[in-house]
Amino acid sequence: RIFATGGNQAAAVRTGIQVDRLKIMLYIAVAASAVLVAAINIFTINQGNANSAVGREFEVVTAAVIGGALLTGGYGSPIGTFFGALLFGMVDQGFFFTPLPDVWFLTFLGFMLLIAVVINNYTRNAALKPRGSSQ
Repeated sequence: RIFATGGNQAAAVRTGIQVDRLKIMLYIAVAASAVLVAAINIFTINQGNANSAVGREFEVVTAAVIGGALLTGGYGSPIGTFFGALLFGMVDQGFFFTPLPDVWFLTFLGFMLLIAVVINNYTRNAALKPRGSSQ
């Protein structure tokens, strides 16, 4: 249902999926997950900081796209996002040990995002292409 809603809302409505209700439930699930992560973070370090992740949105989106999520929505999985975040973390730590200046990390991150978007787009188009078609 989530894939159908993200891929084509009109088709999802025609198949009987309550798109509005599903979106509300997903927003509630995301908010509950954020509260759970924040609570674990507070209990782990015995303090909270509202600004601890400010400016990290680009990194989060890049990790999700590396894991196979499409920027247009409708495709992706938690397991793929996990592996994307794992790969992103390894690159982040590996970049720390190189003699390159830290300002090049965001440039490298942009290239990683661009390559991931191109690969995801190619894979999606190949999957949606009818079999036996010569085009």
